Parts: sequence; C-alpha cells; structure tokens
Amino acid sequence: MDNNKELVNFNVSARTARLIGRENVATSDGAIIELVKNTYDADSEYCIVYFDIPYPTTPEIIQEESFNQLSSYALKIQLNLQDFYEQNKITFEWERHEFNPPKGILSEEIERLKKERATENEKLKNFFGSFTNIYIIDNGEGMDSETIKKNWMTIGTDNKTYDIKSKGGRTKSGAKGIGRFALDRLGRLCTLKTKTEKSNGIIWKVDWESFEQNGKNINEIYATIEVPDINNNINTLSILPLEIIEQIKSGLNKRKNPLDLEKTLSTGTIIKISSVRDHWNELAIRNLKDRLESLVPPSEDTSFQLFLFCSHTSKYNGLLQPEVCEDYDYKLEVSLDKKLNLTGRIIRNEYRIEDIPPIFFQSNETQSLKDKVKHLNFPLSKLMPGISDMELSKTGPFSFTLYFMKRAVPNKSDTEKYYQKKIDTTKRGLWLDSYGGIKLFRDNFRVRPYGERGSSSWDWLELGNRVALNPAQVSRYRHWKVSPNNITGVINISRIDNPYLEDKSSREGVQENESFLFFKNIIEKLIKIFEDDRSFFFSELLKFNQQNSTSPSDGEISKRDIEKATQIANEIYQKYKNKNDGSKRKSKKTDNETIATVYLKEKEEKEGLEQELTEMREENSLLRVFASSGVTIASFTHELENLQIKLGSRFDEIRQLISPLIDEASLSNTYKYDNPYYRLELFEKEDKKLKQWLQYTLRTIRKDKRNQQYINISDYLENFKTEWSDTLEERCVNLTLQNKSTEYRLKSYEIDLDCIFNNLLINSLDVFIRNEVSSEFRNIEISTEKLPDGFHIKYKDSGPGLSKDITNAQDIFQATYTTKRDNSGKEVGTGMGMWLVKKSLEQYNATCEVLSSSSGFSLEIIIP
Repeated sequence: MDNNKELVNFNVSARTARLIGRENVATSDGAIIELVKNTYDADSEYCIVYFDIPYPTTPEIIQEESFNQLSSYALKIQLNLQDFYEQNKITFEWERHEFNPPKGILSEEIERLKKERATENEKLKNFFGSFTNIYIIDNGEGMDSETIKKNWMTIGTDNKTYDIKSKGGRTKSGAKGIGRFALDRLGRLCTLKTKTEKSNGIIWKVDWESFEQNGKNINEIYATIEVPDINNNINTLSILPLEIIEQIKSGLNKRKNPLDLEKTLSTGTIIKISSVRDHWNELAIRNLKDRLESLVPPSEDTSFQLFLFCSHTSKYNGLLQPEVCEDYDYKLEVSLDKKLNLTGRIIRNEYRIEDIPPIFFQSNETQSLKDKVKHLNFPLSKLMPGISDMELSKTGPFSFTLYFMKRAVPNKSDTEKYYQKKIDTTKRGLWLDSYGGIKLFRDNFRVRPYGERGSSSWDWLELGNRVALNPAQVSRYRHWKVSPNNITGVINISRIDNPYLEDKSSREGVQENESFLFFKNIIEKLIKIFEDDRSFFFSELLKFNQQNSTSPSDGEISKRDIEKATQIANEIYQKYKNKNDGSKRKSKKTDNETIATVYLKEKEEKEGLEQELTEMREENSLLRVFASSGVTIASFTHELENLQIKLGSRFDEIRQLISPLIDEASLSNTYKYDNPYYRLELFEKEDKKLKQWLQYTLRTIRKDKRNQQYINISDYLENFKTEWSDTLEERCVNLTLQNKSTEYRLKSYEIDLDCIFNNLLINSLDVFIRNEVSSEFRNIEISTEKLPDGFHIKYKDSGPGLSKDITNAQDIFQATYTTKRDNSGKEVGTGMGMWLVKKSLEQYNATCEVLSSSSGFSLEIIIP
C-alpha cells in the first residue's frame, strides 16, 4: 500500500507570485515607503528619494535629433509620434487639434471617437512619463551576492521574522518578505547596485515583465547578478545634480552628530527604477512628500534622515522633517511599561495661572490645579477595571503623546473668565490641517492610514461620534468630549513588545482583531483623563466666578456713565492738586481722591494701550499685504518654475533657426543694435537676470525653511553668499565673510535668518544704487565671533551710512519708518525691512544696535 504513495510539492506560477506581491503593495506611495523602510532596516543613516523627470508633461517642441530617438522607442509600443507631432524645420511641434467630429454621425459614434482621442493622448502622456527614473539611495550595510540569492530573491523570506534586530540595534520594520515587489509596482525595469564593507559591489537587474511569460513557474524566472566594471561603477555623486548634493550635505550637517557625505558612501545601496508605471506630476510629488514627511514621528532625533528631490520642481526638495508641536493648550504624555504600570503627565498650557486669584486654589478640590504639570502613575488595571491580567498583558508597552489646540479664539468674556492665554488661530489652523489626527507608529515608522487626513481612518478612534452623541460645554465636568479637529497625537508601538498588534499583509493598517479593539479602548480612556482634567478646571473656574462676581457687567455701564465718571474724577483730582500746590508736604488723600487719581491713571494707560494696539493693527495690515504677495507667488509656483526653466535656453533655439538664414560673420560691419545676434545677446542677459530673481523668489517659499533646526551660522552665511553671488557680481558688490567661530549652531528657523540678512543686504544694494556709489567701493562685510556674552555678528557696508536726517539711529527699527523718497519727496520705501530684522531677532532674545561709524553703515547683533 505504501508503495503507491508519492510526495508531491506545491509550485507557484510566476504570474501568480507577481500578483500576490502587487496586491500587497497597492499604491506607488506605499511602494516607495516600503523601500524607505528597507533602508532603515539596513542601518542606513539617511535615505535619498530622487525623481529624475525629463518630461514632466508632454513636450510642446522636440528637437529633431531627440525626436528620431524617441520615435524608435515609441514604435516598440505601437505608438507613432508622427501622428501627434508636425515637423517645423529642425524641431517637431505637438499638434493640439480640437476634436471636431464629422457632420451627420450619431452621438454614440461621437462619444466613441472622443474616448479614442482621449485614450491616444493618455498613451502619449504615459509614454513620456515612462522616461522618469526613480532612485532610492542609502548608506546602509548593503548586500553581498549570497544575501541577494538567499534573502532578496526569496519571496516571502522569513529572515526579518526571526532576525528582528539589525546590526545597529534597530528593530526591523518588515517581516512579510514581499516588500521587493514594491519595485515592480513602481516600474518595469530595476537596477540595484549594492556594496558591503567586505565586497567591491554587485549589480542586480530584473525585468518584471518576464513574470508574465505563459506557463512559467517562479523558479524559471531569472534576474541577473554581475560585478560592475570599475570604470562603469554607479555612485551617488554621479547620479545627483551638484545643487542637490549641496542640499544633502547641508542636511547631514544639521544632525546631532554631523556627517560627511563622501565618507558615508563606502557601503550602501542604489536602486534605479525605470520605465515607471505612474505619471509623477507635481500633485503626485506633493502627496508623496506629505506621506514621507509623516513617516517618522515628530522628534529631534536625527539618527535617520529622509531626503526627497525632484529634477523638475524644486518646490518640495530637501530634508523632510516632521514638525514638533510647541504651541498647544494641553499635552498628555503616557507610557505603559512591561509591568503594566501607566506613568506620564498632563501639561496645562492653556491658562494664565499667575492671574488667577490665589483664593481659587485654597480648596481641597482646586489646590492641585495651581501646578502646570499633573503627574500620572497608576496600574493599567485601574484604567480598565474588570479585565484579567492575562488579557491586559497582551497589550504590551507603548507610549502615547496627545496635543490639544483650540482653533478659535474665545470671546473676550470667556478669555477673562477662564484666564486663557492668547493664541494665534491662523498658525494653529494651518498646523492642524497639516499634522492633525492621531497617528500610529511601529518601531519609529508610520502605520498608515491612521490619522491620515482625507482617508476613512483619519478619525480611527471615532472621537467625532462621541462629540456628536454628547456635544457638552467644556465647563460640564466629565461630560465634555474633545473634537478630533482640535488634536494631534503620536502612538508608538513595537513588533517585539506588541506582537498581537500585527500589520495587515497589505501594509494598510493593523489587523482588526480583539487585541486591536482593546488597544483602541485604552487610548480612548487615556484621552478621557485629559478631557476630565480640562473640564474640571473650567467647571471650577465657572463656580468661582459665579460665587465671587463683584464687577459690573458691560450692560450696566453706558457711554454717558463713562463720560460722567471721567468728569467727576477730573474735578476731584483738580481740587486735590490745587490743595497741594506749593505745599512741601502732600496731604493724605481721601477715599474719593484715591479713587479719582487711580481711575484717571488707569484711563491714561488704557488709552496708551489702545494707541499701541492701533499701531499693531496697522503693522499687521501691512504684513498681510506682504503675506498676500507671498501666497500669490506660492499659488503660481508651478508656472513660475516652468518659466524660469525656459528662461536663458530659448535663445539657443532661435540662433539655430536663424543661423542657416543669416550668416553672423556677414554682419560684422553692421550697427550693433541692427544686428539680430547682438540683440539676442542683450535679451539673453535680461533673461538670465529674470531667471536669477525667479530662482531666489522660489527658494524663499520652500517649506523646509519654516522648520526649526540647528543651523551652523558659518555654513548658512557661505550658502547665503552663494545664493546672492550672481546679483552681487552684476552690481559690482564685494561681499566678504569673516567667520571666527565656524562651529556655532543656532536652533532657529532658516526663514528667520533669511529675513535678517536678506533685508540688510537689500538695503545695502539699494543704497549703493540710489547714492551712485562707485563700483570700486561697493563692499559689504559680515563677521562673526563667539564671545563670553554671546555670539556676535557684525554687518558693515561702504555706503554713505544713515541719513543725516535721522537723529536717533534706533528709529530705523520702527515699523513703517523710511527715508526712501522719490524726486517729488514721496515715500517709496515700506519701512518694514529693519523692523522685520528686529522682530526676527527678538524671537531669540538677541539685541541689535547700530554702531557709530565714520563711513558706511555698521550694525552689531548679539545672540545670547
């Protein structure tokens, strides 16, 4: 009987294996995230995602040489470019014919022809889009030939399941062994170059279409491994443009322990994906940036940095850094340890504690409210009573940080009644729109799509439903529920400590089993701790105000009452003053005289504050105008970038077109302004100027400039000089840097430094031109030095110095103060530049003083 038994093995067709992988990496964003996670698992210190996009849109004009080359590629996919482009001498131009159906045909036929034309145009767009190359670059441990054969080439490998920790001590994020199918999701062809400490490097190549061969099993599909020719070695510095390399170097220098890019390239992996499947337009790049930016939790940890670059648009280029929330009303920090104890704290940042009457804190119920920080320490069983220890233990250690931020300003009555601090609603609204929602992180990597705005899992804790069922006021203790629109938070779990919270194989979320539902209940209970603390504070303040209300309400005082009270106070004070005139010894005030004196003094101070408020409103009104200009520029960034790309190069095409028609040598004796070649040179110079200013304008609105980080001032100034070099050269200005302290790093926003130095430089450039300073004497010097009282920055130019009309040099720091006037005497300056310099410095408690100088303008900044 046993002789009839036969052991048979399972097999999988190549196509089925590919489908399984593609199903588990559903989106292009998800595919790139998987590859970024692999770089983290490989102990890389950074990951660079670079999109080389030669054709961001279907090109309007193609040079003849390029067109012939493209046509040969297009014919391979049954696409004839001659059907779309018409030759015009040495170029081919895209014909954008409107759809004009023949007369007399049926509407169904018209719809069919429309769809056919749309399909053809889409095919053309996809053809040019396929020339995009995607690079994923890291400096991790790399792979040798054996690792690629044993792990990388094995679908569903379990090496990360058992080998959880990397050599550098990181917990590996992947475990399913199907992440390499992310390459297939992104493009048809893949070239992977990798190098370890012990190997000279190898190249792995695959064509994913080979999986589609009929009748082929997975073990009949091959990739290639080769040792690269030393002269054909792929390296990071040869792939990336110089400008991007400089940005990477700058980013690596912002680490807690700065890195030298060249020294980090001895090991690592470069993945090149070509014949891409998606059209990576600006919207796609922006969405990817948003996903990558929230991939790691907000913190000041710089052990792993993520860069995104695109050759077509620099708008989203640079180091991706999730912002740390610093402007909040409440913060809840809680951690669960292995002994199932919850420890943490609540930080109350909403109230002006110092303004609350001391009597409020004298009762047993309210005395603890005086503390800004409330510490938490209790077992998980107290939070979840009635649950067995075995069930509680399945949760595992985790940490949870929650921020609460009001979006709206309370009315004046409530602000005073509840002693709430002033807030910037615009800034908060923008921050919450970008970073709102409670996000889940596993081993420092985001588990999507929890807390992702626009997805069905944005409010995955269903906090909005709680508010809808019980929309109570915040002063109702134990009843108030927080809206998901006013919070942001981070939950950190781990593969090791939370084994019951497993990823779905699709990488989209956690398996929704009983452990996950229980975990959600724990988070909801922790949120309620914050809710109850805030609602208790408000409810007690409401009681206190009701019991101690002694001030008249607005409704009890009329305008006539105020006028009458002022008149009476003036009369009483005048009598008191007359009584004491000429007397060396002041008489003691009566109660009425005391009230009148204090009332008039308070009234005077109030009127002074109202004047200050009026001035601030005027300043803010002008700033809104500037902000509007910035928003307008940001709105047209894509168009401006396309324009600046075209500027400067278009005249080469014109020369090529006219050179066969007009011999340049034959015009040697022609009056230069009648010479078209000379006129082209003039136009090209103007184009270059415009291109420089567009590049400068677009750089200033980059989002990474609005992230707080440690900035090396010496490096910043060197970069500042480089960015302005073309303008300085054009205006014959010599900028000299004297950096005596090259290691000083300031935790700041780059946009603040731009505001300071751009305004100083622009003022100097303007004064050189307006006062017709000789080009031989146009000098600017910026020197830095670290001294005991702080970091000193001196700025000096060789202009005529401050106007003699300025009696007090510090007046130049006042808003709207300007001495710039046209020939008719009308003010032409905004008077905001130096005011912005001062306001930017005040954020860092820095001082700014104009130095007396026999020539030129000189200013010293001291940062404590």
